[in-house]
Amino acid sequence: MVGVRIFFIAILGLANFKPLYGHGAGTVPPQTCRVSAVCENPPAVEWKEISMNGLKGDKGFPGKKGPTGPVGPSGLKGEKGEPGREPNENEDVQNRLQKLESLSIYLLNENHWYEGYFRAPNGYRYNFVNHEAGYENGRIKCAEIGGQVASVGMRNQTIYQSINAHYTDNWNAYIGLTDIAVEGSFVWEDGIPASQGWTNWRSGEPNNCCGGEDCTIGHHGLWVDVSCSGRIKTLCERPPAP
Repeated sequence: MVGVRIFFIAILGLANFKPLYGHGAGTVPPQTCRVSAVCENPPAVEWKEISMNGLKGDKGFPGKKGPTGPVGPSGLKGEKGEPGREPNENEDVQNRLQKLESLSIYLLNENHWYEGYFRAPNGYRYNFVNHEAGYENGRIKCAEIGGQVASVGMRNQTIYQSINAHYTDNWNAYIGLTDIAVEGSFVWEDGIPASQGWTNWRSGEPNNCCGGEDCTIGHHGLWVDVSCSGRIKTLCERPPAP
């Protein structure tokens, strides 16, 4: 009888047992039951496990990279571009003609320096342009063929003598020495004053005879100041190829 009484007391104690759960978002978990007679079909009650929070642990290692996601949808179609320009046959022909003209001028210029020219010891090439229409026109013509009115070789006695020897002193042409800017102050075409180098004036020159003699010619090996508008050919010089 004592054992039976103890059994019923235990049953009653279990019937009044309250698990260590408070009110929270959930129901009594089935795994907390120990007596099937009591826990079978338990009423749905909210619960919250009572626990103590420990210290926050270290951050774990990052996980492996996940698989590549699916390709996204195509973007919106762009706006239609402007229509292309129709080929212009006339413009194409004009471009071709300009190229041919440039090539022709280049070849003519090169031909000028390879026919009848004289290569002086300084590497410069010398030749005459027979554009007998004044100094300024001769200067322009020299520039058109890649040179200038002879200056560098003229103020060097050795180079000048070699040019004279090649043309046997019988030449008569403008050289690049003028006093157009300031009367009496002769300056070479490349900007160097004549006073800074060798000169080869004929006796009594320059004399500005009759006024307006601002240019210079090489005349039978000597220099003479003359008018810049005379119908005289011009001696051009071209520097060595780079």
